[in-house]
Amino acid sequence: MIIIVKTCCQKIFLFLKIVRYVWKDYNSKIINLNRLKKVFPEVIFSVDAQVDSRCVFGGNNVIHQGVKLSDTKIGRFSYIASGSEVNGAVIGSFCSIGPQTLIGLGTHPSKSFVSTYPAFFSQDNSGCRVSFIEKNLFEEYPPVEIGNDVWIGARAMILDGIKVGDGAIIAAGAVVNKNVEPYSIVGGIPAKLIRKRFADEVIDSLLQFQWWNKEISRIKRNADNFRDEKGFLHLIERQKNESQ
Repeated sequence: MIIIVKTCCQKIFLFLKIVRYVWKDYNSKIINLNRLKKVFPEVIFSVDAQVDSRCVFGGNNVIHQGVKLSDTKIGRFSYIASGSEVNGAVIGSFCSIGPQTLIGLGTHPSKSFVSTYPAFFSQDNSGCRVSFIEKNLFEEYPPVEIGNDVWIGARAMILDGIKVGDGAIIAAGAVVNKNVEPYSIVGGIPAKLIRKRFADEVIDSLLQFQWWNKEISRIKRNADNFRDEKGFLHLIERQKNESQ
């Protein structure tokens, strides 16, 4: 009987310990969420989003569940889906970042250095407990630049130092290790050009027009034209004539 009571007490104690841990973790997430809401009132954050103090938001962004952001600037209306990690990136406006996307996770030297272990080139790498050097000898996190109106599919990976042009589409699961031209569709491992979204003259017109920088009221007013290439080109021409 004593053994049974002791076992029950141990189980209750363990249960209460787990409840206490879960509550403490949840409470810390709520505190963090309230902090983010206060600093960025025009951004919607999931309760467990992790955002460091170096991040900047353009407004009307949505940061979904489990997203980790560090040293990243995000333009207006862009969203980042669940489970994504972004480090050291500049992301334009109206971008759609799919779930579990990885952007700018750091790199190691593959040439010149005999070893790829961080202790030989980095003082700041958290992956190792020791450094054998007195100053950083290699740029671990070259910045990533993502243009405007870019769609990145689920589980894509954008390596450090890459530039993705306006209007580009990155297929799900792609590993991007080279720059992507504007309005290009790329996919595969490593990512390769699948096709251009529009003819070159149309792309030139879109890049010159830069609809993503227009006033929201103007974008809303002309929203129907976004579903038709010819209609949008007529809109561009009409607005050019009006401005002359």
